[in-house]
Amino acid sequence: MCFPESETGHYFIDPNGGSTNDAIPAYCDFDRKDTVETCVYPQQATYDLKKWVPSGDEKFRWFMGDIQTTSDDKIRYEMLRSNSQIKSLRIDNTHARQNITYLCKNSFADKDASGAKKSFVKLLSNSGEEIHSNGNRNTRLDVIADECHIKDGETRQAVFEYSTSRPDNLPVMDVAVLDVAGDDQSFGLQIGPVCFS
Repeated sequence: MCFPESETGHYFIDPNGGSTNDAIPAYCDFDRKDTVETCVYPQQATYDLKKWVPSGDEKFRWFMGDIQTTSDDKIRYEMLRSNSQIKSLRIDNTHARQNITYLCKNSFADKDASGAKKSFVKLLSNSGEEIHSNGNRNTRLDVIADECHIKDGETRQAVFEYSTSRPDNLPVMDVAVLDVAGDDQSFGLQIGPVCFS
């Protein structure tokens, strides 16, 4: 509203006002039909396709909490350097969304080989709720595409989106995976930006 000539692109923004010392990088999309969207990216967006779990029982494992060997216990975002910035984005917006791409090799994502819908991937929301494709209205993960039901040794992918009118639920803090401990099973993750509108 203050800068109607603004074009879609990358900016430093300061949602909480005051000093600009805690400004955060964001992608601002002014080309959307009905609203402006402010997107903030994770500090690390890609985790390569590989055999993250060498063996063991088939059970849900949280990627950051159980599998990763770094000191991070959750997915980190640029905006979380200043907690007041994320709070301001949540207060100023009524909607949030985020995409997660699950890269798979012989690992199911949303349905099994027979096409039966099951949840092999789930997300941990910022508010501590588990988000999956069989969730209720507020915790339902939408499946945009799923090629992972085909186990043929090829690299495939499934794309999930969580869209909510409860901005406090985002960003995604962790991803849990189930079908990953077999001999020829690999997976990877692509964490999309969290977008507020």
